[in-house]
Amino acid sequence: LALLESWLAEFGSSRGGGDEQIPWQPAEPEPYEVSEPYPVDAAAAAAPTQFVTLGWLFPPSPLEPSKKLAWGVLNDLLLGKPSAALQQPLLASKLGSAVVGGGYGASLQQAAFSVGLKGVAPGDEAKGRVSALILETLDSIAESGFEQSAVEASMNTIEFRLRAASASPMKGLSFMMGALSEWVYGRDPIEPLRFEE
Repeated sequence: LALLESWLAEFGSSRGGGDEQIPWQPAEPEPYEVSEPYPVDAAAAAAPTQFVTLGWLFPPSPLEPSKKLAWGVLNDLLLGKPSAALQQPLLASKLGSAVVGGGYGASLQQAAFSVGLKGVAPGDEAKGRVSALILETLDSIAESGFEQSAVEASMNTIEFRLRAASASPMKGLSFMMGALSEWVYGRDPIEPLRFEE
């Protein structure tokens, strides 16, 4: 504890001072585009490319644990393996070099879903093709659903991950990161650690 005290003493307590709440991000009335340049190695032999990612922000309220679990299963069905329902068409399209975005993320105050490709040819035409492929694939999945066997396999995968965390040599770190995903926003830090009743 003395070592921790020597590292942390200069920071003081955050209790009782100021408004430290992170505000919820309001929904935008329409989709919008953000385009930002990023540095590349001038000596690189490869032609310049772009990242194209679509993102959706969840409503401004915490998700219930059962909804988080459901989104985790859905994320696995969409992007959990190369043959997944969204991952496979993106990879097969050859419009980019790799899938990016990570899908569903709930570690921030407001959950989000993002997916796209990196290594996409420059220009609006290639960007439009990637965006259209993502939206058309999601529409098709929404209409046709998933095979029951795929849903069961994803549920088994998620259950295995949850149970394996308690057997991991890094379980303390896993539990800490799970607790922090809620605790830093003033919510119950134990709730994300429960996966069965």
